[in-house]
Amino acid sequence: VWTENPLLDPQALLQPMRIKDGKNQWYTPLKPLSVKVLEPRCTEIKICEGKFHQVKRMFEAIGHPVVSLKRTAIHRLQLDVPVGEYRSLSESEISDLIR
Repeated sequence: VWTENPLLDPQALLQPMRIKDGKNQWYTPLKPLSVKVLEPRCTEIKICEGKFHQVKRMFEAIGHPVVSLKRTAIHRLQLDVPVGEYRSLSESEISDLIR
């Protein structure tokens, strides 16, 4: 996640918060599994759910609008394919995703 301004307190993302979903209903997202500041305006966050624009809404809720967001994995499946390209999933990756 790249934000408009530096994230000085990553612990703020681990505090209970209420955000709106895509239907303007309020909900409390599950706490992130981990939050790691890589650079002042670049943060790695791991979540276990992915509601409508959840990460963007979480960062906005603590005063850090998102400039850019890149998903790097889904569960244990790494999304390491260059933009515009694709690859076939292995049998074990398919099984893992189905579970």
